[in-house]
Amino acid sequence: MSQKTNAPQSVSLLENSKTRGEGIEIAAYVKLAPPILIKRYEKNLEWYQRKKEKDFLYRLITNKEMNFAWRELSKHKRDECHAEKLFKEIVFIESQSRKPAVSRREEKKKFLEIAKQAQTLVRAITDGPLDKLVYEYFSAETMNSNGIENWENIGNMERNYISLHLLIEWPAFTDILKILEAHAIKLGDEAMIKKVTVERQKKGSRELYFVRELTKYVKSEYGSPLYGTIANISNAVLCADLTKGNVERMVRGSV
Repeated sequence: MSQKTNAPQSVSLLENSKTRGEGIEIAAYVKLAPPILIKRYEKNLEWYQRKKEKDFLYRLITNKEMNFAWRELSKHKRDECHAEKLFKEIVFIESQSRKPAVSRREEKKKFLEIAKQAQTLVRAITDGPLDKLVYEYFSAETMNSNGIENWENIGNMERNYISLHLLIEWPAFTDILKILEAHAIKLGDEAMIKKVTVERQKKGSRELYFVRELTKYVKSEYGSPLYGTIANISNAVLCADLTKGNVERMVRGSV
């Protein structure tokens, strides 16, 4: 049974996925859906280009099972931005689950190539017109999420003034690239000693990967694996039919 929330957040107009732009369907949000995700969904409803992300977000705030999930996650949350961070992690894990598995050697080679490219960029950018502070590369969408509107039309002096109110000291973009280089080298070294990732070409294996990686994230961020919640999220996002017991068996020995 659909549950209502206080207006204006109780009902959303969603484009018909089969006939884009032709007709709409009414969607009731689950009672405990985080307002920040509802706002994100409604704000991006008309122009959101990443359809898969929009679909995942829609399921996370309308699927009935998610009411139980959001209740448990709220009990264990460590910060107020937990819902948005979780959503981004879900999108990332799902995208990774559709990629074919790679060998340890291939993975190390990939990370070392990333480190090399980062180093090359640092040399090319330093002391040039692109050698700017990080906030200069933030999108209008990102700044809008931080309460700053019309970012793309604000002059450099005003951008600098606004940014100093968000963070007292900003790193240069090249500093971030140096950190990226170091992190990529570290991941390359770790790739040679970590467990081999399961083959993810088949649907069942992709589901296994998603559940295991999401459980690791939830345990790290919420202090508990929350197996029942993992089942709720997986069922909503992947259209699966998992139970708490299924999840416990799937992650045994991997978390």
